[in-house]
Parts: sequence; C-alpha cells; structure tokens
Amino acid sequence: MGKRERTDFPGAVHHVMNRGVDGRCVFLDTGDYGLFLVGLAGLKAEMGFSVLAYCLMSNHFHLAIKVGRVPLARIMHRFESGYAGDFNKKHSRMGHLFQARYESRLVLSDRQFANTINYIHQNPVDAELVREAELWPWSSAALIAGGLL
Repeated sequence: MGKRERTDFPGAVHHVMNRGVDGRCVFLDTGDYGLFLVGLAGLKAEMGFSVLAYCLMSNHFHLAIKVGRVPLARIMHRFESGYAGDFNKKHSRMGHLFQARYESRLVLSDRQFANTINYIHQNPVDAELVREAELWPWSSAALIAGGLL
C-alpha cells in the first residue's frame, strides 16, 4: 500500500501531530522543549510558513501550520528529522524518535480553525496537567490569549 496523498496548497492550514515511537517521550527535559521550538522557529524563517498554534506534550506534539510555497511534507520531513537527530545526539541514543509519519488534517473553515486551536490548547487540561490551557508553558495558549501570537 502506498503513501496517502495529502491535500496541500499555498496558504493551506494544517493541524499536524506526531507521537513518540511506542508511546515514548519525545521531550525528556525542558531543554528538549526549547530545542524543538528554536528548531521550528529557524525552519519557519527559512521555509516561509506560519505557526498559528502549538502544544508540546511529553510524548507527542500538535501544531497548526499555515504553509507558504514550500509543501507541508517537505517542511515536516526537514523538521522532524532535524529534531530527532538533535534529540538523539543530546541523549546519546539511536533509532527512530517518532512513531510514524506525522498525521495532518486540513483545516477548511473558520469554525474548524477555532475548534482545532481549542483542541490543541486543551491537551494539557484534558491530561489534568494544568487547570487552564494558558498555564501550560509548552503551548501557545498564553501567547494567543495575550495577543502575542
């Protein structure tokens, strides 16, 4: 069975997520969260996409990305392989970090966009890690609430 083609076009908004292999953590310490976000910011500047929202959990991540001219598949391949390589080097490990190819859902309406952003930010609340989404330090919820993103 071949890879499923993903719908993508300049200006498309995608809800992107991925999990650690076998449910393992993809963030082991605060430095890993920073490494992920710094890598994402650097690639964003280079490849011309926007991060509209994010939430990083210990064993998975969620992103809302608006692509420019560079397709999502190329962005995510560069990003995930770069982060995995940096993570593996930092933690003296080898092998796959992510369970599989990332998942993505195309966001097609304003209502779906609002629901997606809410879903992304509610992850730590649903996991009972914080009472309010804005309190999770590895999410854009507080930035958006404060008008900074």
